[in-house]
Amino acid sequence: MRSRTLLDGLWQLATRRAIRLPSQQHGRRSAQSVHRLRRPLLLHEQLEGRAMMAGLAPGFEVTNDWGSGFNGDVVLTNVTATTVADWRVQFDYEGEITTLWNGVIESQDGSTYIVGPAAWNGVVAAGGSVSFGFTAASAPAANFSNLVVIAGDPSTPPPQPDPPPVTPPVTTVDFSIADVVVTEGTLGTAAVRGPLATAGNQIIDAAGNRVRIAGVNWFGLETTTYAPHGLWARGYREMMDQMKSLGFNTIRLPYSDQLFDPASTPNGIDFSKNPDLIGKSGIEVMDRIVSYADQIGLWVILDHHRSDAGNSASDSGLWFSQAFPEQVWVDNLTMLAARYAETASVVGIDLHNEPHGPATWGDGSATDWRLAAERAGNAVLAVNPQLLIIVEGIERAASGSYWWGGNLSNAGEHPVRLNVENRLVYSPHDYPASVYAQPYFSDPAYPANLPEVWDANWGYLFREGIAPVMLGEFGSTLETASDQAWFASMLDYLAGDLDGDGGSDLAAGVQGISWTYWSWNPNSGDTGGILADDWQTPIDAKLAGLSAVQFPLETAGGGTDTGDVTAEVGRAATFTIELASAYDVPVTLTYATHSGTATGGVDYTSQLGRIDFAPGETRRQVSVLVKPDAVVESDETFSLHVVPLLPAVGEGVIAVATIVDDDATDTAAPPVGVPPTEPPADPPPANPPPADVSPGTLAAGVIAIERSRWNNGMVVDLEITAPKAIDDWRLSFDFDGEIVNIWNATIVSRQGSRYTIAPLAYNASLAVGQKIVVGFQGAGIDTAIPSGFA
Repeated sequence: MRSRTLLDGLWQLATRRAIRLPSQQHGRRSAQSVHRLRRPLLLHEQLEGRAMMAGLAPGFEVTNDWGSGFNGDVVLTNVTATTVADWRVQFDYEGEITTLWNGVIESQDGSTYIVGPAAWNGVVAAGGSVSFGFTAASAPAANFSNLVVIAGDPSTPPPQPDPPPVTPPVTTVDFSIADVVVTEGTLGTAAVRGPLATAGNQIIDAAGNRVRIAGVNWFGLETTTYAPHGLWARGYREMMDQMKSLGFNTIRLPYSDQLFDPASTPNGIDFSKNPDLIGKSGIEVMDRIVSYADQIGLWVILDHHRSDAGNSASDSGLWFSQAFPEQVWVDNLTMLAARYAETASVVGIDLHNEPHGPATWGDGSATDWRLAAERAGNAVLAVNPQLLIIVEGIERAASGSYWWGGNLSNAGEHPVRLNVENRLVYSPHDYPASVYAQPYFSDPAYPANLPEVWDANWGYLFREGIAPVMLGEFGSTLETASDQAWFASMLDYLAGDLDGDGGSDLAAGVQGISWTYWSWNPNSGDTGGILADDWQTPIDAKLAGLSAVQFPLETAGGGTDTGDVTAEVGRAATFTIELASAYDVPVTLTYATHSGTATGGVDYTSQLGRIDFAPGETRRQVSVLVKPDAVVESDETFSLHVVPLLPAVGEGVIAVATIVDDDATDTAAPPVGVPPTEPPADPPPANPPPADVSPGTLAAGVIAIERSRWNNGMVVDLEITAPKAIDDWRLSFDFDGEIVNIWNATIVSRQGSRYTIAPLAYNASLAVGQKIVVGFQGAGIDTAIPSGFA
């Protein structure tokens, strides 16, 4: 859900993660939370209004409809040859308008609303148009009626002899960008073996190696879809491959108790993209997700999100309901623990999502969440003692009121007691001001006060070595300066800066706090997702920040029970764009990265986008992910070119990022790949391919499919069918544009418009006739479909 101006206190009950289905949208209102959903428009509705006066013709469009509410746009078109100023419209709606943008509600009398212009759109040029939008709740779109223009007709003079002066438009925008320097980052190795356990505040494998859960939430099984969302747009395997390629090592997979009822039939699935899910029950869909995670080397944490199927946390705030009492909750937890006891990918169970409201901690009552977690956790460990038991907090405890599930301030004095040692992980949830304006966001010390807030509510458990902490949910659209500051501070905290002084407080080799980001799904209304609304394109600003705290797993043989693990520790080059002064109108800038001695897609993730400054806002940031490697090389550079788009034009400003190489030369031995001074005569061939398998290209079996296109870019799928058995393939092609994101492959070289890509670890070897899909996002005007495959 995009941030909007709050109207007269109508939005005092803040939102949490809203989710949407392919055919419907759910919401709920509580003392802390309003959930609203957004989804691709499936039903386009248009309603023309009546013009009371001839100057402006009104039109009304429903842009998103979920039955009990909707999003709507009102467009006013000037049908005269004269400028119209100071418009007003009137309409009837038997419901509540909760949010309105690009306009102001001037009055409400029962169900009759009068809306006037915002500061910047009161004047409508001849033949031009203006619009405002709103979110309406508690009544369907059919209850919107009687749209008329009640002022603004040039034939009706205003009561004042002269109209107020119109502020002249902004024609120039002055801004600056500082150059940045960023350390490249390195590739390190570790070994993950066997199930996970805990030691102090660390999560460890069976060999005692410290590891970190660094994952993403993929919701949907807990809703009335009874399947992970997005399967109407893509195949689940393809999405999971992309999760891994982006550096995530874990999927937190929410579910509901109702999922296991025989009548709960999975829906919202395109079976042409997911043919192996045809006829499967909800738990069988879960089986497929878990099995494929095991195959490609991802961990899974099963999350009891709700009792009955639906959105957000349980309405009661507790882990049971009348329809699904506590024993059903425990029975389902133990059923899952036994079902996946031999599946290495399932490393833990989050016992219940976001206890809140009547939930208590340590008082011994019937709603004591700490005691319920002990009962459920010990039941799970009785059937599968190798699982991590993940326990969230509550809403109100010793520190006061906090986020649902985020308050663990009582856990130090009243810890969860499990019958199997070294299995407990505490898991708070934490969000920024755009989700709910907690009082500490208004502290003059913000954001410097955040480490103290987090420490009081949950961070002390990690800092004092009481137990590991996994931040189970955190996320943002990153559309406001406040949210951006929160995100940067949280990433520093997760990385080990626990006191906010700019330096790590962790000893050498100690892993920071684990985490799973909310969410993979773009249809989380108040945070958005890792993916954009096309369910394909990753959002680089989020990935660039998360890269510094990731712990990707690249197992040599597939699966997660054994094998070498490569941990990429990258960095982000963060450019700060500052306007010379505050403007009273929105300002939009566009930006694009350009290669220098550093190559886009190889040394850094290319980006193309826009920056929208709200009126009065002067500072925004753009983060560009720098890709780590182990190659000793010179420092490299790339640039960020920022150009004004609205309301001014200009040549723009260029800033340079310098990537400092941190790979030291080994003086004790020649670099890898350098042959000895005197090679032996007739050396045997290195690593000959097995019989009937040969390295090669895939040019004969490539089909390029344009998935989507817009005015400066496109998304393309390359459907690749192996014409023969191939090991470690390469594919070259021409593309008249810049590839800014790629999944299921990596770019190994680029010369002009000629790209060469190579496989990832899991799709390097192909059997005869095997098909894979590689996708990418291209940027640049007049981009054409890839061609010239070789």
